Amino acid sequence: MIVSSRDCVSYLKDISFLGITLLPFTKPQLIKFINGWFDDSAQANKLISAIEKKISLKI
Repeated sequence: MIVSSRDCVSYLKDISFLGITLLPFTKPQLIKFINGWFDDSAQANKLISAIEKKISLKI
């Protein structure tokens, strides 16, 4: 199994594989994922705030 966030390389059409594209996180999914990743809710909230400022994600 190979996992990548890039699917724009030119050789993909030349190799035999099953490609699966995942949809982006919804806002609630993103919050749940970040809170599950960190043991410290203060760190999680700091990251959520940084993402919100960076990409204008209104949570």
